[in-house]
Amino acid sequence: MAHGRGVEGLNNKILVRARTMELVNKLERWGHAVAQFTASLPAIPRSTIREAYITAANKFLNASDTVRACWGICALNGAVFIAWQVPRLAGFMVGNFAHYPLSGRARTLLTSVFSHHSLLHLLFNSMALLSFGAAVGVFLDRSPSDLLESTTKYHFLAMFISAGLVSSLASHMVKVRVYDRVVANLSKLPGSGAPPFIRGSLGASGAIYACVTLTAMAYPDTQISLLFLPWGVPIRLGVGAMMTLDLVGIIRGWRMFDHIAHLGGALFGIWYYLYGPALWARSRAIASYLFGTKPKEAKIVEEWT
Repeated sequence: MAHGRGVEGLNNKILVRARTMELVNKLERWGHAVAQFTASLPAIPRSTIREAYITAANKFLNASDTVRACWGICALNGAVFIAWQVPRLAGFMVGNFAHYPLSGRARTLLTSVFSHHSLLHLLFNSMALLSFGAAVGVFLDRSPSDLLESTTKYHFLAMFISAGLVSSLASHMVKVRVYDRVVANLSKLPGSGAPPFIRGSLGASGAIYACVTLTAMAYPDTQISLLFLPWGVPIRLGVGAMMTLDLVGIIRGWRMFDHIAHLGGALFGIWYYLYGPALWARSRAIASYLFGTKPKEAKIVEEWT
């Protein structure tokens, strides 16, 4: 967990080591459970299942906490996508996992971030999140702080959710503003028809844009590979091109993508690079002062000694 000012003698390396040992013990217990569960199976499926578990456990253990968090987000996105494919859930999904600015529902500003109706949209966002989320995790892990922290997972999740909310809110505010202006103009025309319908929005693109721009600010010399180009592109050039395309999309009124949410997320990523880590450290210091909880990993370290 993220923790406040230290217990004497502790540092982040000790806490990370304690957290890793706790995870190793948990994976070993699960491994024994898998072995017992498969004991009565024939040799080939038994060995296949056990080898698959060992491979998955090693991959999970060797991944950073931020990458594991990205896997969790992708799994949640996948579950929501599957729910979209169930006809009986269509009404529920439209009402709770797509944000319509005129619906009066604030919760969909958040839930829509984890919602994808198209498989291509889901796959593209998942690949981008796994790539740039890992880079953001490295940046957050290296951010200077005198506060104890055994994992950057919670910092990353706070940043990702905040980026999603900001991008959703940016899209919401602009769409409502444009809607009000259009309705006002229509009311001045004789025989004007019904006001235009504002489309809903969904997807993690805004939050992922924040990860992309934060990565570009933190690691400006990075080269990125695009699906439709056989060579690498400097990340700042690629980000600049994407933001320009979104700006043109807003000016031209393109409606295939939510360009406003994209730009909102991109600007949030730049802002978070400049001010986010300091704000996170200040928030944790305040929380530590108010609640003063003892780190869970500190108790584990005490058991070692």
